[in-house]
Amino acid sequence: MATPLNNVAFEFTLLDADGDEHKYVSMYLDTEVGEHLMYQLTAMGLPGIGATLSGQGDGVDLGEGFAKFSEMMMRTDMVALRKRIMSTTIRDEKPLNEKLHWDSAYQRNYLEIPRAIWEVLRGNRLFPQFDIFSLLESATAAATAAATAATTPAASSSESTETEE
Repeated sequence: MATPLNNVAFEFTLLDADGDEHKYVSMYLDTEVGEHLMYQLTAMGLPGIGATLSGQGDGVDLGEGFAKFSEMMMRTDMVALRKRIMSTTIRDEKPLNEKLHWDSAYQRNYLEIPRAIWEVLRGNRLFPQFDIFSLLESATAAATAAATAATTPAASSSESTETEE
């Protein structure tokens, strides 16, 4: 979750694929850039995807939401869009607007990319009503708990067998 540092920047922390923590600091986007991004992402369908994933649409369908997100990203110049969104962000004191730093940060660590982009969008309050990654974490935790409960024998059944003997 983004934490304001002052009136010009915010910070957040993410874990990479190895579980290592990385500190991000991002300057707030220039108003014209943020406004244009908001309109561009809206035209591409991001609020609808957020509504699908947050259950504000026809229900929570993570597969459908991410299929729509992938389709949306494939219809645009992803690199140009990502560069505009991440233009004022540093990760572990290295500017992500430099290709060398981008590549070293995310090579073999691709799932951190959309999380970082989403945090920058959220920190700039482009779409504050949709917390997509928190929804995914909650859905994953619920699915894991359900799977664990389904495969773990109930402790009470083994206790009742011992007392009957």
